[in-house]
Amino acid sequence: MNIFFTTSFAGKTMYQAYIDAALTEIKKNNSVITPEDTTHYLNTLDQLRSQGLDTDQAHYAFIRQGIASADAVIIEASQEDIRVGHELTLALLFHKPTLIVAQGKDFSQYITHDLLRGGSYKTAKELREIVRHFLETAEAGRPEASMQTIDSSADNLHATALAKLRQLAKQESGQFGDWARAAEQDPERVAAEIYKKLGSLPKQSAWSVFAPVYNEDSPDYIQAGVAKFVVSLLKQHKISANDVIAEAACGTGALSRQLISRGIRRIKAFDNSRPMLAEAFRLSADYPGIELFEADLTSLQLPQQVKAIIWTDYSSNFALDPAQLNIMLKRLLANITKGGLLVFDVRTVTGWQIDFYSQPITTFATERFQRIWLNQQDSATGLIHFDVFIRVRDIDGAWSPWQRESLTERMWRLKEVLEVVTKLPNTSVEAVYGDDFRKINLATEEPNLAYVVLRTK
Repeated sequence: MNIFFTTSFAGKTMYQAYIDAALTEIKKNNSVITPEDTTHYLNTLDQLRSQGLDTDQAHYAFIRQGIASADAVIIEASQEDIRVGHELTLALLFHKPTLIVAQGKDFSQYITHDLLRGGSYKTAKELREIVRHFLETAEAGRPEASMQTIDSSADNLHATALAKLRQLAKQESGQFGDWARAAEQDPERVAAEIYKKLGSLPKQSAWSVFAPVYNEDSPDYIQAGVAKFVVSLLKQHKISANDVIAEAACGTGALSRQLISRGIRRIKAFDNSRPMLAEAFRLSADYPGIELFEADLTSLQLPQQVKAIIWTDYSSNFALDPAQLNIMLKRLLANITKGGLLVFDVRTVTGWQIDFYSQPITTFATERFQRIWLNQQDSATGLIHFDVFIRVRDIDGAWSPWQRESLTERMWRLKEVLEVVTKLPNTSVEAVYGDDFRKINLATEEPNLAYVVLRTK
């Protein structure tokens, strides 16, 4: 397993021997993500700083994404610390089995949670035994996700949905299962091996391979928090449930279905991918309030302007430079009535450090498909390149041949996006929200996902 370990920096002088004992026990059979691993930690900080973050922002990004990518979390909390307490909360929100240990205190007596275990120790031997027992039981005892264990942000819900698929991949037989298991220890080698075996496959058009299994990979409930947030914005700006709104780049229509379930009655949803639209038509057949059609962002011309356009799931990152983003935003704004809203999100540099984007390889599986996701981040150009390999099990249980598609997205900094939107004519920036759906301080914050709300004049 991948174990995230953290402790109070202030407590290191008193408790370093115990910290070392815990790490020794973890490393016997597991990989460790921790600021204690100075080489990995410092290299990651250097990478994040090269992308424009200051040291404190880079440290927090490492902590947040380290917890998100872990299978379980262990915290040594003998020295009580508000940052360690926040990291405990993050671990539970990310649905991670979590152990918190301290000398002379069992914190699980004060915090009741189905994922939390506590342990009080006096000696290094006692600590190692507590850690060993937790590691033996953490994976087997992990419960299903509940609303107690996750928040409603898209990233956290997606991470929860993918956790099971990633675990299933490691349980697969054959070469795919071997790759999935080995990728945890040596991702660079496994990625190179996959490229050697599958890298010569022709690239299919984007989403043509992924679309038929997309909703198994990313179920509708991932958009539940976004839908609630969007409905609150519409009400705040006096846009009623009967007003016509549009969803841009709707994919399989998950957000539109969530909006309909929250009372929105008339949605025009469009995408330029026919395979994704085919899935949207199939999944939205019982939703008469959703009108689906094919259209491209750069040439959109609705028969009538709408009150609002919602453009989320960070497809804005497919704009690879400010000029492309400007064209897309102007075209969308031209289809909105005066006083209407454009709500779009963008994944920032910190958001691209979440594990299934920052790691060289991640693998996913269900009973019906196997997926390999290979990532290459290029900090110099600000681009991230994906190679996706998918195969599907047919009705007789046999695997189809591997198929390949590729994608490239921009790793935007929020200030770069704001430079584009503040120059748009006849448009005001109403607010910018973070991935937890609260307004952010533009001077100091760089959330994983930023939701930008524009109003036409």
